[in-house]
Amino acid sequence: MTGIVTSAGKMRQTTTVTVEHRKTHHKTLKEFKEHHKFLVHDPDESTVVGDRVQIRNCRPVSKRKRFELVAILQGARERVENMSEGVEVAAEVEAKL
Repeated sequence: MTGIVTSAGKMRQTTTVTVEHRKTHHKTLKEFKEHHKFLVHDPDESTVVGDRVQIRNCRPVSKRKRFELVAILQGARERVENMSEGVEVAAEVEAKL
């Protein structure tokens, strides 16, 4: 599963990851989003809020922790840099017009 880190650094070796699922209502056929929050075991404490991460099931680590961190797919810092590059490109295009 992949999700976004919503809380990190408040509990030792634990991060909170929100996973979003898109579903279709059986009668109205409208699409809607469903969110689930999971406590994830992060032994290195390497995640920050906003990271896109991959998680998987594991043995119970504590009462509510049943998932472990597999990989950080996209860091929050990279996402901010990509957004700022987009703004710079848009500013250059406007300047040329």
